[in-house]
Amino acid sequence: MSSSDQVDQQQQQQQDGPDRVLPAASHTTTDPRSAVLLRVGDTPHDSHAPLSVPTLLSRAARAEGADRATALAVKRDGAWVKWSYAEYRRDVRDAAKALIKLGLEPR
Repeated sequence: MSSSDQVDQQQQQQQDGPDRVLPAASHTTTDPRSAVLLRVGDTPHDSHAPLSVPTLLSRAARAEGADRATALAVKRDGAWVKWSYAEYRRDVRDAAKALIKLGLEPR
């Protein structure tokens, strides 16, 4: 796949997928059904396109070279508990599905 094809694919995913940004007219709203503008700065650091947590985890896994690499580690009762990128993505997906089942809708 050429780099221009990859860019086109990424742009399409941002429009249709979990990284999409809906059109909005204001930075604030009191209507829970309305979209809001994202605040972005003028520095190169601030100008990145917004990404979903699953997309960030997928990119991090590719950077690490494997889904089995450790994505998250916490110490519980003196022992380290670790999640691989694949496990972390699965848990994020499960949490998202639970929120949808509770009535949260994409906007």
